[in-house]
Amino acid sequence: MRNYIIFCILTLVGGFVWGTAFGQNFDSTPNTDENIYWAAKPVQCGPVKEMFIQMQKHGQKAAFGGLGLAHSENYAGSLNVFNFLAVNMEDNSWVMVEINEDKTLACVTAYGVGMEWNPKQLEQFTSPNTFDNPDFLDK
Repeated sequence: MRNYIIFCILTLVGGFVWGTAFGQNFDSTPNTDENIYWAAKPVQCGPVKEMFIQMQKHGQKAAFGGLGLAHSENYAGSLNVFNFLAVNMEDNSWVMVEINEDKTLACVTAYGVGMEWNPKQLEQFTSPNTFDNPDFLDK
């Protein structure tokens, strides 16, 4: 765990040094719903190989992957990225990673412990009416 924390700190610093961080606040197209907006979030970035080494140390294996687009304050326009979810089914840890088009930089966009693979339960969690049930995460 100590090594993972050190990796996270180093990758965060590396992201600032390299001047690239995906998932940042850049909006080239106006939103039609004024309640939806782009938010800047800190993300942890580092070399792709180091990311894969850390995932291997934590027993996390890719479970889903997809090509997509990302926005960044550092670049004008959209960026082509590859996103994937890696999980450890034994300890229920997971990490969501975004890799740049050049396959040189990997950024952790989210991570945690605890997973849900039940489509019916996930449909209930992601329903627009979920906010009506304050205990939805306890089910």
